[in-house]
Amino acid sequence: MRSPLCCCLLLLAAIGMAFAQMPPTVAIYYNKGILTDTGDDTGAPLPDGTEIRILWDRNANGPDDSDPMPVVGEKGVTANINRFTVNGVEVGLKAGQFYSTPVFTIKGMNPSPPFYYLEVCLEKQILRSNIFVAASGYSEISIDEWTLVDKVCEEIE
Repeated sequence: MRSPLCCCLLLLAAIGMAFAQMPPTVAIYYNKGILTDTGDDTGAPLPDGTEIRILWDRNANGPDDSDPMPVVGEKGVTANINRFTVNGVEVGLKAGQFYSTPVFTIKGMNPSPPFYYLEVCLEKQILRSNIFVAASGYSEISIDEWTLVDKVCEEIE
């Protein structure tokens, strides 16, 4: 007969192995439309090099001031990037378009909930994407819905 402690240790080992075998989250973000300095079709396309921030909707209630950028690091449940830039001209697309490079990767288990969105800081406003799911495994996510928010960007880490 096994002791309760031995059973608990075996259970913890099995759980640990299951998490270790989970595929990482690998997501490529891109847009079909044109990001502009006014957030609509009347503005000038955002130039290559404009920063795009990735935010995690950790409380699944939509974008708010408590949403952090994913933690960048080497350990499990950390990301390889939490920002990238508009690069449409560089990668052969149109000005104001992007294709995330490098791809967004989360090591180990994806945080729950797996809801994310993108933000671009304009002069006195924020261009904010729709919320999307970055599920475990590989995905290509088209970001085509953007909202212009009358708010000045604050630096977040």
